[in-house]
Amino acid sequence: MNMLPIVSVMTCGMMSGLCVAVISPVMAKLIGIGPLWSLISFIVAGNITLVLIWHFIGNRRWGHKYTAPMIALAAAAIAKFLVLYLGIVQIAIPFFLRLPAPQAAVISNMFSIPQLLTALLGGGVALSVLTPLKKAIQGGREQS
Repeated sequence: MNMLPIVSVMTCGMMSGLCVAVISPVMAKLIGIGPLWSLISFIVAGNITLVLIWHFIGNRRWGHKYTAPMIALAAAAIAKFLVLYLGIVQIAIPFFLRLPAPQAAVISNMFSIPQLLTALLGGGVALSVLTPLKKAIQGGREQS
């Protein structure tokens, strides 16, 4: 779901992106598809990191029109991965959670390289929909 906060921040602004970043993991848990409650704060931190990088880098105008978004894509994916990996795998699991080794291993695997890949994929999907979405939004404003 990395696409939703990215599209929100790039079309509606930083506050919109931050709201999606915070609300989406909580709602995922409430409907039964999220991780342990004790991990939600780390996921929120990763999402906030993603949104802030997209806000501050993705909206810049450097060279080609896709330069800044591509830099934002890579930087945000790596930063979110690092926040999740360090927060969950290196801190929460060994120090806060009392999990049996097999369950700890599964959660550690979930919050390592797959998070980097999903952040890259979500950013790529977001990039593919942003231009047509922005054109549609602008077209709607012109007709009003």
